[in-house]
Amino acid sequence: MEKKNTIVVLVFIFAFLFGRQLFAIDQKSTSETAANVTLNIVSGGTTSYSIVYGAAGGTVAQNNATQLAAAIKSATGCTITTKTDASTPGTYEIILGPSNTRPECASMNSTLGEFGYRIAISGQKLIITATDANHMVVALKRFEVGILKSTLLAGSGFLKFSTTNDQYADFSQTQATLRSIISNGYNYSLSQTLVCSCPKDGTIYVAQGAGTDGTYFYFCNRTSGDTSSRVYKYKMDGTYVSKTAAFAGNHSNDLAVDTKNNRVLIVNGTGAPTKLTEINLSNMSVNSQQITIGRGVGALVYSPDRDTYAASQGGNCVFYMGADLAYDSSKDYSRNRTTEGSGSHTAQGMGCDVDYVYFPMSGSSNNILVAYDWKGNYKKTFTLATTKESESMFEHNGVYYVNYYTSGNGAQLYRVDITLIYTSGL
Repeated sequence: MEKKNTIVVLVFIFAFLFGRQLFAIDQKSTSETAANVTLNIVSGGTTSYSIVYGAAGGTVAQNNATQLAAAIKSATGCTITTKTDASTPGTYEIILGPSNTRPECASMNSTLGEFGYRIAISGQKLIITATDANHMVVALKRFEVGILKSTLLAGSGFLKFSTTNDQYADFSQTQATLRSIISNGYNYSLSQTLVCSCPKDGTIYVAQGAGTDGTYFYFCNRTSGDTSSRVYKYKMDGTYVSKTAAFAGNHSNDLAVDTKNNRVLIVNGTGAPTKLTEINLSNMSVNSQQITIGRGVGALVYSPDRDTYAASQGGNCVFYMGADLAYDSSKDYSRNRTTEGSGSHTAQGMGCDVDYVYFPMSGSSNNILVAYDWKGNYKKTFTLATTKESESMFEHNGVYYVNYYTSGNGAQLYRVDITLIYTSGL
């Protein structure tokens, strides 16, 4: 919509689109006050419109156009053509961003913040654009479900879009998260990027847990004989900062960063399963008095959003403890390794985000991340194409990290890179 007209801001609630709205911080729509503009994209079973995608977007942009055309055909029975932005501009176009040279798309892109999308009218054209390729998938799915599945807006032989349906969505962070995939059913691909290494330190070279407080990464490594452990502190650019004194942490199975209490908790695991070693984050000192909890634990993670711990022992269960680490048997759930498809994988540590807890597990041909909700229900298994031995994982600001043991030489921390893929599904 052109800026010269007065804009009325409406709030659109799209919770019904995917069961519940998980990530929109602010969703607004715009309409012209003089009169509502309606584009009859498909009328009487025919259309003058074509879908225009940015040639610079390559196969991703082409796929978006092809899939949207399939969705429109499924909803209306009408075939709509696709073409690149290298073609001569027409009067009636559905323009797909973000990498599109049509001036109408560039104008819409200028209204977007750091993360978000726009679905709006410009003249006789419909613009669907976003800040990046992943948000473009979000926009297309919202259009598909909110417009193409609406019996008032689309059906056999017709498709119309009005300024009253315009949507401008701002998000606090990228939508390419494991939690959004689970909640919204996006198709996706996963890859990994090395971000930090915590190498061998004398005889202390077996990687275990890792985590972050948002400013630093923390790693716990131990000796192969479980005789000594240390926690190491790194800047998030990979620069070494400091380390603790060596301490008797037994197998040191996992590490949980408790930002509320400014501490790291080390799971002793084998040898002392109910013991946790506490590390002060300010000075990296080791508390000589270990914490005793009421249940054996081999994996542990803290959620600052919930002020809650999730834990497991032997990878065969998931249980939840409050901020006081008090064990409650009513919050202890068995895992079903057959349902998860994880029977041939080795359970390691744990990670979490605000909606789910994750088990990184290593196998002979790949690694997996098994997701549960905070009520003990299995949700999804993600596959990582690596045979490295995963030890732990964590999430920060929508970014997920997996810590791996590099045989005889400490830890390597990888970022999980998520690419959303638009597949029409009417």
